[in-house]
Amino acid sequence: MVSMMKLDFLTSGGDPTWLNGLQFTTQKIRNLAKLNGLMAHQPWLLKPRHIQELLCREANHNPHNVWTVSELAQVMVILSTIHSISLFVAACGIVPEIDMVGGTFVDFTRQVKRNQEESMSPLSMLPSPRSDVDAKSPTEDTEPRQTSIDPSVSPYHFYITLPPMPASKRTYDEATSKLHTAELIRRLLAERDSCGDCDETEGDLDDSEDDHGLGLPRGFEEIEDTFPAPEPRIISPPLSTSLAEAMAESQEKKIRPVQEDMSRFLDMGCQIEPALFDCRSSQYKIFRVDEFRWEDDASALLSKYLPELSESLEDELVETLNFTDLSFFDENTERHAGGIDTFAFRQAIWYYTLRLFGLLHQDYNYRNLSKFMNTTLAAYIRKACHGISMMETSSGPDNTPSLQLTDMNKVDRNDFENMGFELRPEERCHINIIVMEACKQAKLMYALRAVDRWERKDQDEEDEGEDERF
Repeated sequence: MVSMMKLDFLTSGGDPTWLNGLQFTTQKIRNLAKLNGLMAHQPWLLKPRHIQELLCREANHNPHNVWTVSELAQVMVILSTIHSISLFVAACGIVPEIDMVGGTFVDFTRQVKRNQEESMSPLSMLPSPRSDVDAKSPTEDTEPRQTSIDPSVSPYHFYITLPPMPASKRTYDEATSKLHTAELIRRLLAERDSCGDCDETEGDLDDSEDDHGLGLPRGFEEIEDTFPAPEPRIISPPLSTSLAEAMAESQEKKIRPVQEDMSRFLDMGCQIEPALFDCRSSQYKIFRVDEFRWEDDASALLSKYLPELSESLEDELVETLNFTDLSFFDENTERHAGGIDTFAFRQAIWYYTLRLFGLLHQDYNYRNLSKFMNTTLAAYIRKACHGISMMETSSGPDNTPSLQLTDMNKVDRNDFENMGFELRPEERCHINIIVMEACKQAKLMYALRAVDRWERKDQDEEDEGEDERF
């Protein structure tokens, strides 16, 4: 993605020196570092003062370093778009093509021997793209190629990791996915037959709050596991599996390195770490969309400064949520008259993604999240959005179980192949597209609300436990 954008930048007449790093750009571009970091990792911390810093500098400021409101609105759309596309690329495991630096390569030290016909195919004879540092002389080509990358070159090189998937875990997940898929289809068909009248009425009239006294509807803060669990089965590895193969499978493999030091595009003095939205935080509040709606307020603000772009964004979001082929996995219209309407499933994914960013829609029944999603899919979406996973640990003198954040782990192949339900590859990609577009909308909502409050000189938000770091 970076390689393609660099090429587009140069083709459009961009200054090549800008690609050397953020410090080679103008001060006007460098001023966007904080906005970029907040929108990428913690958009709920955006305040009107962040907009003030970009639009109105001190009295002796350079006018060439100041952004206009229309320019800033377009910047916000660009940033949210790049962030969401990056999410999709990472979640789908998309890597550079074979003709790009850092692209696909073959590990000859672990490659299974092929017959002579396969080894002489034109594709197998293509060289692997490598950097100049890794280039070998012709006399060294006969030796086994080492694919290990020196970590001392740069700590910011990225890898696509492929952790092993034990046979027992794979078998258990397959059984669980089949059971949960059948149950989800049953619930979707029941929702279609009832036309959703009961649930929609319940969602509109249900004023019950959660047990924590935060004024949140039930089902908003946590997803309950309402799907049946199969009996656990431990499957031993087949007898034909040698000890060497078993040892090899237990080793984490790193392939397709992205040899691009992207740290040069960051402002190291303005780094913002990924974090999960905390409903109980004193530094920010739940974003109640009835106070600033996308359809009315955000779209109106975009139409004011970017009229053509506003219509395109609206069409993009609507198409993402409504696109369907009326099937689910291998269940199609031939088996179920009229097909399977997966709108409730797609809607649950959409609203759960918005919930991860703290957006609350009062007109949605959040109990449907637990009804149409299992905890495995919820964990996948959370990991795709923030690169964060959670695990249950024991803390305190009484070893009270609690949820703790683990390392910032990106989505790997195991996550992509085990989303909790049996899905076709295109359905997995559609889920990632829904998550991508919902993330984009959530970030734009926070950014445009900050612009709206700045225009109205509304500084009420500044009084709610301001975070001095930003």
